[in-house]
Amino acid sequence: MHLGGKQKIKLVISFSGIMVVLLAIPVPYILGLFKETYNPIHHTISELGETAAPTALAATIIFAAIGVFEILFAAALAFRFQFKAAALFGSIFMAINGLFDYIGSALFPIDAGGLFESPSGQMHYLVSVIGMSVMVFPAFFYAWALKKEAIAKESRPSFAFACAIVGAAALFNLSFFTETLVGLAQRVLDLAYFGWILYASVALIPPRRTVT
Repeated sequence: MHLGGKQKIKLVISFSGIMVVLLAIPVPYILGLFKETYNPIHHTISELGETAAPTALAATIIFAAIGVFEILFAAALAFRFQFKAAALFGSIFMAINGLFDYIGSALFPIDAGGLFESPSGQMHYLVSVIGMSVMVFPAFFYAWALKKEAIAKESRPSFAFACAIVGAAALFNLSFFTETLVGLAQRVLDLAYFGWILYASVALIPPRRTVT
């Protein structure tokens, strides 16, 4: 990859990764301020886009934008690692999350009250389950990719993030099925997952002799 190409892919990685984090972490909290009775501790982010909610249109746009930027980030990061197996699998799982959990949620809003009764609500549940179920994989695969490239110093933080994401995912599942502090648990999971994306967007982009 020539120098100009490296710089362009670094820019895409940085821009798309940071945009994903900005849209996924602070924006839903701000949007929740405009939905009466919404409580981020107890209500899921999907409920910002529920049918007939005053925040539905804005949430739909935000969910779709997160998905697009996450897919762009995943593709650029895989390209930076020359589509080697570990990186490619990590990016595929990221793209699945962006496509199903975010673009899917934009296309199929949850029912009013956070229910899954209508066809749209049932599809929302399905795409969310598919998208969220793969969140535990990207950081693991990129930790492996970095280790294979003998960049052990940067593989350790990715592995630490991966472990944190697994723990947060287990917490979210427990909270979802017990209907206890679901919103808080989802935000803990998002902080772990998008925290890794932020790390990857700034720490994994310098040119490396072994991956150029």
